[in-house]
Formats: sequence, C-alpha cells, structure tokens
Amino acid sequence: MVYAHKTAVIHSNRTLVHETLTDRILHLVNVFIQDCNLKPDDSVALLCESTLASPKTHFAAPATGAILVPMNIQLLGSEIEYIVNHSGVSDFVSNVSSNVVKKLKGYIQVANTHEVRVFDKETSNDVTPSGELIGEVCFSGSCIMLGYYNNPQETAKVLKDGVFWSGDMAGRYLYGAIKIVDRSKDLIISKR
Repeated sequence: MVYAHKTAVIHSNRTLVHETLTDRILHLVNVFIQDCNLKPDDSVALLCESTLASPKTHFAAPATGAILVPMNIQLLGSEIEYIVNHSGVSDFVSNVSSNVVKKLKGYIQVANTHEVRVFDKETSNDVTPSGELIGEVCFSGSCIMLGYYNNPQETAKVLKDGVFWSGDMAGRYLYGAIKIVDRSKDLIISKR
C-alpha cells in the first residue's frame, strides 16, 4: 500500500491512517459476509451521521459485491421505511436511534452520536475484541458531560484520557458488539 501511513480519515480527535482504515473495512467486509450472510447484489442501507462507520461502510459494502443505499439522517421514519422496502435492503447499518430502523431485517447498530469503546483499566487502550477480555465501557463525544457539579474529585475519577468511564465492565467482540458482564462501581437501588 503506497500511502499506508498517511492520514485517511480524521473524526473528532481520532485520526486513522490508510492501513488502519483498510483493516477496519476488511473486518466489516468479513462481518457482512460471515455474520450477515451478505451476497453479491444484496442491498445495504447506510443511515449514519458523520462517524467512522460511514466511510467504512461506503467501502465495505461494495467490496462484497453489494449495492450501497446511503440515506440522509434527516429522513422521517416513513421515508426510511419506504426506501428500505423499495430498494430490497437486506442489511442496515446505522448510528441513528430509531424504532423504524430497529425493526428492520439485518439491522446493525453502531455507536449512537458518541463513540462507545471498551478500555483496559490499566493501560487505557482498547480491549482486544475476543469476547473474553473484560474492560470498562467508555464514551466520548459531544453528548458527554463536562463534569459533576461542584465535585472535581469525582469528575477526575470518571473523565480520564478524554473519555467518560462508565463503571460498566464488558467484553468486546469482533463484529463490534459489547456484552456488559459486571459493574466496577456500586449501584444505589431505591424502591419507591
């Protein structure tokens, strides 16, 4: 690859070089083929805000021989349903939460308007996506709080390395899903 170490995509505070983006595209191609049973000439709908899911899907779907059906995130539920039904969509990639989207066949949910990752608590690096290693679920993006009101000590505990550490412990899987298995913090359950 000629430009393997040159910048391919910049999103928020993350930069991906061509080699990394290519690896992620190839991973998504495998997910489409192996997990979603995508075949040549199937249609893949893409309903995403400007996140890393968008360029990955733009390249991965056609690489399988599938037809990409990109959709505007400002469409109404009825419009989304119409496009999906009339273009023969067999798989759906979205980071937009919608009841219409969730009931569609082959729906693949990627992170909403923020990014969800599972970090190793010691290294603050992504947990290997094996489903066996456990890390803490972390969020980043514009919807994350700035901090706890008048409580900088607690804020410092949960906002580290530019992400919010949720206290949820989870494993991460190759196809992007996470499974929450425990909590690292106590929960207060009140009965009313």
